[in-house]
Amino acid sequence: MKNKKGAIEISMTTIIVVVIGITLLSLGLMWVRNTLGSVNDLSEDAFNLGQQQIQELFLDSDRYIKIIPDRGIELEKGDTVIVGVMFYNIGDTTQDFQATVEPVVREGVTNAECFFAETGGETTNIHTLAPLNDKVLKLHITTSEAAIPGFGACNVELTSPNTGSSESDTVTLEVVA
Repeated sequence: MKNKKGAIEISMTTIIVVVIGITLLSLGLMWVRNTLGSVNDLSEDAFNLGQQQIQELFLDSDRYIKIIPDRGIELEKGDTVIVGVMFYNIGDTTQDFQATVEPVVREGVTNAECFFAETGGETTNIHTLAPLNDKVLKLHITTSEAAIPGFGACNVELTSPNTGSSESDTVTLEVVA
């Protein structure tokens, strides 16, 4: 008789361990699902906030292009800075945009070399934007070791091959010794 009692105790222990294991597994899966759901919600909120801030930048503007930051940049000789060039289609039709950048020459000196990260050159690819959509590109500005302390700038021109229209903006910087 003692053997049967022991056999029942072992099977009861096994059942209890299995029930506790299933309970813990269920709780763990619910926790993982809730955590991943929260991460997804946070990501979506962050992208929506970024899009809203971009729209607010262009809200009071009738311009297709903005450079962020466009001034107040200080560089030492040989330094590089990256600024954002934003295109925003304020029109009511889909348009193509392409940008070119050119360093500003002042008193015969060019204190900055400018190029777009996406192409490594002075011209971007053509980007098609639906109405009220935007594109942000990285613009690299580099000063040489031989740069003269003082003013430097890069002029960015945005053209629309569809309409033939163009618009420009300038980023200015100061080369410090």
